[in-house]
Amino acid sequence: MAALCLGLRNAYQTIRRVTSFNASQFVASMCIEHMKANGDSWPCDWEELRDDYATCLVRSGRDWDFDDLQHRVEINFAADPHHPPSTSPASPQPDFRFLRSRYGQPSHGPNQSPDASIQTYLQSASSQKGEGAE
Repeated sequence: MAALCLGLRNAYQTIRRVTSFNASQFVASMCIEHMKANGDSWPCDWEELRDDYATCLVRSGRDWDFDDLQHRVEINFAADPHHPPSTSPASPQPDFRFLRSRYGQPSHGPNQSPDASIQTYLQSASSQKGEGAE
């Protein structure tokens, strides 16, 4: 009986971590959408993401609840995405986080971490601005 309970607990925790990771990916998309629509400025709070939530919800076909996303994902609203603290090049995960799942992170496997998605967008936007200046 104890083994069954432990197995169920582990399964529940795994499902919660994976669901929270997917929520973090969705919130990263919301933040990227916000930056695209607002001159690459980082959101100040969850309310600034409401329009982006609606856009991403339609685009993704997922059925996320805005309040559930706030419960699952912590956003570093004080972050400056244009000047994040330096990260270790040897580490695949940045030390600095724009987003953090409240229930832990599963290994990312083939999926990119939410922070890496944001960094990739910022690098792309920065290089596009650089090309436009030439």
